[in-house]
Amino acid sequence: MPAPGPVPDPELAPSPARNIDPTLGLGSKAERRKRPPAIIGGCGAACATPEAAVRFLVDQMQTTHRMEALRSVFDWSLLTVDGKDLGNGWADLWAEPSRHRERAAQIDAWIANWSRWADRVTEPQDWARMASTGIRVRLDPHNPQRAVVQVQHPPLGPAGGAAVWRWVFGLRGDEWLVVAIDHAPGLEAP
Repeated sequence: MPAPGPVPDPELAPSPARNIDPTLGLGSKAERRKRPPAIIGGCGAACATPEAAVRFLVDQMQTTHRMEALRSVFDWSLLTVDGKDLGNGWADLWAEPSRHRERAAQIDAWIANWSRWADRVTEPQDWARMASTGIRVRLDPHNPQRAVVQVQHPPLGPAGGAAVWRWVFGLRGDEWLVVAIDHAPGLEAP
């Protein structure tokens, strides 16, 4: 009779593979194949279509926390204002982690300066009028990932007429974000 072999310690023995669920924590195949939404600016579903993004921008202009609210609506790496490329400089600052605070301060200063026009809107109903009749959105026929928006903003004070501006939204990830702003020729930037 041969000598018995060593008996493995049951505490150290690996558990049989047949007891492990291969999908544990992974979900079904369909769930695993779902692509998570690509959020670039941060406005998410509020910017899912060009029309929704325009509404969201106009709504954010009216909030008391406008600075924070507007950060998520712009594509800071591509933004061009009146032909001046601001986004390229901010993209360069983003590439250097030690300069992120500088970039954030520049963006905040730009938002504060640009959005001041909202403080000069004379009547609250002017926002509603602008939203109902003063905005035209159309997709760029040459680039379906661009939407061109004509905005007749509300009168800005007693002497300020209603000017027409152009906002360009670009599809970035799953969001439509502002990539360009053009103010009417001959008018001061707001």
